[in-house]
Amino acid sequence: MNSSLSVPTDNPYKLMAIVGAVIFVFSLYFLLSQTYKYNDIVFQAAEKISIIAAQDELADGVKKDRISIENKKIEVVSEDRKYFPYICGVIAALGGLLCGIGFRHWIFEVYPDEQAIRKEQLKSLRLANRAASRVKLGKRT
Repeated sequence: MNSSLSVPTDNPYKLMAIVGAVIFVFSLYFLLSQTYKYNDIVFQAAEKISIIAAQDELADGVKKDRISIENKKIEVVSEDRKYFPYICGVIAALGGLLCGIGFRHWIFEVYPDEQAIRKEQLKSLRLANRAASRVKLGKRT
C-alpha cells in the first residue's frame, strides 16, 4: 500500500512545525464548530420551551418536567461554554508554540546547513562532470 501523503521525517523540526500547525488549525476549527453546535442546542431548547408552554392539552406537571429538561440542556451548554473556549485556546496556543519553535529551528538552524551541503554537492558534481568530459573515449570498432 503506497500512501500519497509524505510525512517529513527527515527533519524532526519540520515535523514538529507541521504537527503544531495542524493542531492549531484543528483546535480553532473545533472551537468554531462546537460554538455553532452549542448555539443550535440552546435555540432548539428555547423553541421547545415555547412550544411546550403553548400546549394547553398537557398537564401542568408534564409541562414543568419537560420545561425543566430543556432548561437543564441550556444549563449544561452554558456550563460547558464557560471552560471550552479556554481549553481550545490553550491547545491552539500549544500548537502555535510547537509550530513556531519547529519553524524557527528548521529555518534558522537546519535549512542553512542543508543549503550549504547541497551547494557543496553541486560543486562536487560539476567538478566530477568536468573531469569525466575531459577523458576522450576512443571509437569502438
